[in-house]
Amino acid sequence: MQGTILGLRYRVIEYIAKGGFGKTFLAEDTQLPGKDKCVVKQLFPSVDDPNFIKVARRLFKTEAETLNTLGVHNQIPRLMAYFEEDEKFYLVQQYIEGQTLSNELVSGQTWSEDKVVDLLQDCLCILDFIHKKNVIHRDVKPDNLIRRQSDNKLVLVDFGTVKTVIAEQTQLVPATVAVGTRGYMPTEQARGKPRTTSDIYALGVIAIQALTGIHPTQLLEDDTGEIVWRDKAQCSPQLQDIVAKMTRYHFKDRYQSAEEAIAALNNLQGKSQVSSPAAQSRIEYTPTVQLSDSQLAQMSQRMEPTAVEASALASDRSIIATPQNLTNFSAEPLSGIAENALHHQSEIQSQPAISEDNDMPNTPKSQKTLVTLGSALAIGAIATGGMHFLNYRSTQSAQESIAQQVANFQAMVDQEDYKTCYEEALTLDAGEDESAAARQMPPKQQQQFQARCGLGVARSQANDLKYDEALAIATTLPKVDPIDEEIQADIADWSSELLDKANQLYAREGDLEQAIEIVNQIPDNSSVKPEVIDAKEFWKAENQAH
Repeated sequence: MQGTILGLRYRVIEYIAKGGFGKTFLAEDTQLPGKDKCVVKQLFPSVDDPNFIKVARRLFKTEAETLNTLGVHNQIPRLMAYFEEDEKFYLVQQYIEGQTLSNELVSGQTWSEDKVVDLLQDCLCILDFIHKKNVIHRDVKPDNLIRRQSDNKLVLVDFGTVKTVIAEQTQLVPATVAVGTRGYMPTEQARGKPRTTSDIYALGVIAIQALTGIHPTQLLEDDTGEIVWRDKAQCSPQLQDIVAKMTRYHFKDRYQSAEEAIAALNNLQGKSQVSSPAAQSRIEYTPTVQLSDSQLAQMSQRMEPTAVEASALASDRSIIATPQNLTNFSAEPLSGIAENALHHQSEIQSQPAISEDNDMPNTPKSQKTLVTLGSALAIGAIATGGMHFLNYRSTQSAQESIAQQVANFQAMVDQEDYKTCYEEALTLDAGEDESAAARQMPPKQQQQFQARCGLGVARSQANDLKYDEALAIATTLPKVDPIDEEIQADIADWSSELLDKANQLYAREGDLEQAIEIVNQIPDNSSVKPEVIDAKEFWKAENQAH
């Protein structure tokens, strides 16, 4: 092949690579003064079918036109020409001088955090550009990223044009061809349904490879399909969170756009990535609070004798520690406050009087003074409006109860314990009395947790290809913004999966009853319902014809 001139213009210099769909050559443009180097990709259809050639020609032209629009980006090779010769299709692209990223990702060697962030920012900008052009690369991997020698920038190559021509011809090729590379390809892409988030996943896997020094095919997965890698990476938790979200098993859980991931990286760079011991100690330290005379006056007027307030009054006007006796006092059942107050009142009356010059008798003052003060405050509260004090305590307790509930549910969401969260959200009720109802989180907040966690459970079922069970859960979830938008999108996706399953079953086995039984599990409000009706009519008509 060396020396062969293709398209009456491009002389082959050397053979570069061969894949299942074609060959790639390094060539030179004989019609340019400098005989610039270029890359020529040849597609040779292996299907001996005239119809296939016709369809392939149309798709090839469409893909070439798409590549031509992408070539305006500085980090994407420019399309120089495309042509057909002897029923073989050729693409001619700009030659990028440099080495692939594979040469930089050495097994057992890890990258610094800054270098990984630079990699992500560089590549995410490219993905953001192509995704906004409605193009999915489908094969983001180290071999398709070239470090350009002239400026050290990464260039994304091989947009899978040749592969797409074959892969999209599922009616002419017996088995669906998944475009992508093992280790860098997410599950939805392996099923022949790539999305823009599939490219984000692949880039995230490259970041994991750089952070751990381990090839992705050698990394383990947990029971939910998530890659296990965090314990092998030395970088900030913030960067780990970003990369983990890029590589989530389910595409709905990833960043939904490259732009969103870029924003997360920018936010990361605006923060201190690793807290120093000094910074941590500053965060944990609580300084002494000095109270002014006006603050002390307000405290006494409110007549809400918390332990902290009482200790502040009894000490040098500084809140330093809560005396044990006052902690016990404020923690007593409310019903016992009056009784304790009367007991302390008699104790006060038995004490020697305080002289005019404010001198106290020669008795130990630390415990006695604090107890006396706490008793006086309690008596004052009861005498001048004890019900206000009791109501305050009751309201505070209810608020604390609600806050604790919300914190517990949020913790389950953060830990992705959706099953427990969903079950507990379903069992929440107002209780048997007003007191219990007052301690219950607001209904809207309860519904938000029920919807979020229920969706998590449904997605888990869908990940196991149990789309009928996923739909059964999703269709019962409360409609609360903004979660409902995600729920409806998933319902549409899972309904489509069930319809595809029914179509394949009918085409393969001709089982009308089973196919109808499958699509009957699709909810009536699903966006694919019109397609379901059409499919049923087609199956029935064809079945009757036979």
